[in-house]
Amino acid sequence: MEHRREKRFASYAKVVLVDTNNLGYLRDLNSLGCQVDFVEPPPVKIGDKVEICIIPNEELGIPNVELTVEIKWMRQEQPFISLGGALDHLPDEQGQHYESLLSYFRE
Repeated sequence: MEHRREKRFASYAKVVLVDTNNLGYLRDLNSLGCQVDFVEPPPVKIGDKVEICIIPNEELGIPNVELTVEIKWMRQEQPFISLGGALDHLPDEQGQHYESLLSYFRE
C-alpha cells in the first residue's frame, strides 16, 4: 500500500552507503526522500540514520550528493534489498545539488 504524500520520480544513479561502502542504485526520489536498492544487504535497520552518497551519471553534470536519510522501511525484492529513506539532513550546497537531481528526473 502506498503511503507517500509526494510523487516520487523514477531515477537511476549509483549510491554508496558511506560508513560501510555498500554499493547500490537510486531507484526513485522526491523532496522528502528516496528509495535505494542494494545487492548486498547493508548493516542497517529501520530507524537508523545513515549517510549516503548519490553518484549521478557524468553526462548529467550534477556533482555527487551526500545526505543523511532515516531508514523508514526495508524489503527484499530479489535480487535486491530495497530501502526507503526520509531526508534527515541536507547541507545548503548539497541541497542545491539534490534539487538539480529532482529537476532532472521530473522531466
